[in-house]
Amino acid sequence: MRIGVLVLAIAAGLAHASLLPPRFGAYVRGALSPVSIAPADRNLFAEYGLLATEHAAYTSAAGKILDAEVFHFRESEGAHAAYLWLRAGGAGSHATIVPWKNYVFLFRGAAPGTPALEQIEAALSDVDAAEPSPDLCDQGCDPLSERVLLGPASLARFAPDIPPSLAPLRLGGRGQIARFNTPAGPMSLIVFEYPSTEAAQTASKELSRLPGAYVRSSGRNAGIIFNPPDPRAAANLMQDIGGHDSGATATIRWEPAVRRRTSWGGIAIVLAGFAIAVVIAVVLRLRSTRA
Repeated sequence: MRIGVLVLAIAAGLAHASLLPPRFGAYVRGALSPVSIAPADRNLFAEYGLLATEHAAYTSAAGKILDAEVFHFRESEGAHAAYLWLRAGGAGSHATIVPWKNYVFLFRGAAPGTPALEQIEAALSDVDAAEPSPDLCDQGCDPLSERVLLGPASLARFAPDIPPSLAPLRLGGRGQIARFNTPAGPMSLIVFEYPSTEAAQTASKELSRLPGAYVRSSGRNAGIIFNPPDPRAAANLMQDIGGHDSGATATIRWEPAVRRRTSWGGIAIVLAGFAIAVVIAVVLRLRSTRA
């Protein structure tokens, strides 16, 4: 979706119905306006399926001010992707971020309690009943590092080393990236989901040709880590990339191309050491003969 289309979609959403209620609890809504999205983030939000935004300041009878923003996405998957980005700093500091279905709420100042949130959510329409895919993060993962890859904008932003031709995003697929702390050092794991096991295996062979790439295929998924400090640690990190894929098969691994190169410097040192040892042996032999 182009930026112009995104602006029209947001305007149409505002004209159709308000996303934020006139009041909830003791708070009364002020004037409505669209959320200001940084130019650098507009393509990303458009790719995540943003349909409309709304901003308003709420004031309570006691004088408390609650600044509220809401983002409405086409699907829960895109809303979750935006939530991960906003949570990691895209929303700035001192913000409370709440994802719900295909909506993301951002509050500054006073934060609403659970009853107030439920009141806001109950008034929303066009709710996607589907849940987003499970997160990639588990033990040892930095949760603020996780991102969802849904197209060229997010791929270029968060995984620029992956050529768009090797990612399944243009076919409606998805990818995830997160940073993990392992005993061998930090590693960033990228996992793509492909339409079939065969497609994942074919893509894995192509991905393995990228400089420094350690690649593993499992079922319909392919994982990649660039320049891992230890291939064994990378293999352990990729053990569960098949996830809940019912078509998972035996894994296929490719180590980084750099590790397949012959170290001629090392061979030269070995040969030189061998030659010195031969010379020393000959000299000792001659001395013993003369004696």
